[in-house]
Amino acid sequence: MSLRGVIRRRTIELEQEPPLPDGTQVEVELHPATDPLFERLCP
Repeated sequence: MSLRGVIRRRTIELEQEPPLPDGTQVEVELHPATDPLFERLCP
């Protein structure tokens, strides 16, 4: 499963609700999301 979000200090704010109940332990692997528009404007 893959969800997108934004890091704010030590918290990851997800764009949508995860399909898991509160309290579920998860493992997180971070990969910066690429934004094609940003890459074209700031090479």
